[in-house]
Amino acid sequence: MTATSPYVRCAACQGTGRWAGMFHRGLCAACAGVGAVFEGGAPIAPEEAVLLLRQQLNERNDQLRAARAELQRLRPRRSPDEVMREAVYPSGSRYHGD
Repeated sequence: MTATSPYVRCAACQGTGRWAGMFHRGLCAACAGVGAVFEGGAPIAPEEAVLLLRQQLNERNDQLRAARAELQRLRPRRSPDEVMREAVYPSGSRYHGD
């Protein structure tokens, strides 16, 4: 839900799309499990909900891809010798170079 979006976070479920009781959990009835409603509080039509959820998923995937790239950049490079020293074979033994 961006600044130009006609959608707002669902007040009933705080944008999660789910409710949780003492013994049960389920989809929010106010937003039909989307986590967003129109500004007036009306639920979003299923066709629009699919598009909205797909956009959110694409944004999260982009964030995840960027975080993984940053992690790879920060992770130190290891030489092949270091990798072989840490290699453990299925039997639990290690290669000693004999």
